[in-house]
Amino acid sequence: MGNTASDNIVIRNIFYMLAYATGSSGQDAKSSLDSVLSSLATEEFASYLDVIAALLVNTVDSQRLRGFERVYNPATANLTYVKGRVMVRESYLQRARGSLQLSCSFEELSENSYMNRILKTTIKQLLKSSDLIPGMRRKLLVSWHLLDQIQEIEPREINWGNLRFSRLNQSYQLIMSLCRMILERSIPRRGMEGHIKFPDLFSEQRLASLFEHFVLSYFKRHYPSLGASSRYVDFGVERRVGILPRLHADIVLFGKGHTLIIDTKCYGKILQTNCEKKILSPEHRNQILAYVMHLDAKQHPGCRNKVGGMLLYAQTSLDGKINETWEELGHTFQVMTLDLGTSFANISMQLNSIADSLLDQQRPFL
Repeated sequence: MGNTASDNIVIRNIFYMLAYATGSSGQDAKSSLDSVLSSLATEEFASYLDVIAALLVNTVDSQRLRGFERVYNPATANLTYVKGRVMVRESYLQRARGSLQLSCSFEELSENSYMNRILKTTIKQLLKSSDLIPGMRRKLLVSWHLLDQIQEIEPREINWGNLRFSRLNQSYQLIMSLCRMILERSIPRRGMEGHIKFPDLFSEQRLASLFEHFVLSYFKRHYPSLGASSRYVDFGVERRVGILPRLHADIVLFGKGHTLIIDTKCYGKILQTNCEKKILSPEHRNQILAYVMHLDAKQHPGCRNKVGGMLLYAQTSLDGKINETWEELGHTFQVMTLDLGTSFANISMQLNSIADSLLDQQRPFL
């Protein structure tokens, strides 16, 4: 299907959220992201796979210009000169065969790094998909050939915990997250004739997790003074038993005189119907109430922030914009929606308003 303006906005925001959630919203990463996403207004795409493929193509092109990541890999060779360490036993065997060469062991600077191998493997997996449009498949094939000197790796053997990012390779951070999504979906999904299907790449569970990590990362990056964190808040339990679940808040912000607990939700439907009346999920309401009451129990008398709670939903077409506030047991609560179908600048404005109200001691946090 062809792209539309609304498709582009949503896709753009999803990838910006990925950039924040992976900690790769630095200038290099955002420039790369802007470059490929700006092309969505003129290119045709059929699915998110085409956009991810475009990101991979853009990454290969930009890394080729600045130089692919290079690492020292162990190597051995029979040489007429000494390089690295001479392997004595192997060299004697060479001499016994009448050769004057020495067997040497050394380290060689190579583009065959772990992340480059993952990148090439991901491109190969995408090329096997039947969902790519022909134009994007051709571009992806060119990128695969540009990585000719790099070996592929078996997806099941990848240890994602081994990836290490620094100032020199931070441009790989976002793309490695996309590679992981593709490869982890591809492992059990091989179909007929070698084709691979990628159903529910952005499933409800993945989007919910992405939404949570994006909001948390946004406050961490732009409002470090609020001490944004994800933490356990089940204080005041006098005798804990093993079957008692822990209370873990998505986001806790500490402002001037106010502490705000934010519980993020990303569902297809926000409000429920009860006796022909639209209501919040009782489970969600009780959840944020429990978070607030337990965290408030930890504070010392005489040095108390006012603790409030917020249910922050990704806005849906079914329920539209919601912004309601209520008082309960001496605490202020709010339910609010974040419209991911608008420009990222508008999303930032909504998040900024939450943070700014916490920084202003004279204003309530809502």
